[in-house]
Amino acid sequence: MLNYDKMNSVLDNLDSCAESLSSIVDTQKTLETLSNKVESTISELKQNSNNIQEYTNSVAILEKAHFDISNKIDNVMQDYQKLHSAFEYLEIELKKTNSVLDTVKTELVNYIDTTQEKSITAIEELKKEIKASKRKQKIAFFIGLGGMIAILALSIIGLFI
Repeated sequence: MLNYDKMNSVLDNLDSCAESLSSIVDTQKTLETLSNKVESTISELKQNSNNIQEYTNSVAILEKAHFDISNKIDNVMQDYQKLHSAFEYLEIELKKTNSVLDTVKTELVNYIDTTQEKSITAIEELKKEIKASKRKQKIAFFIGLGGMIAILALSIIGLFI
């Protein structure tokens, strides 16, 4: 009977593992949601980059007009050049960031997909193993019960002989 209790304990532990794996799958779904949010943020960053490009183009038009203005505007022009350089730097940094975010997103989605497939496969295999183990446990119990009945029957027959 102790082996039967141990087998039940093992099966309970396997059920607990299956529940834990289901929890992992839920966590992966949460990661997918976060991945979608990252994708949305990337889209916003791309839109911001487009806005900066439009602004930079507008600034270039103003730059030509400023060159035609008198020397009093030279100080303003120098400030503008600094601002323009800063926007170009930001644009380059945004492109780098977008590239990194695209790479991270792709890797994250691939990792989530792979992990989710592995988890689902592992859960299915655990469930199959649990079912098979329960069947074996029932068969062993009935064989043991049959053996006890046979011994009891032989003992009773032995009393009459």
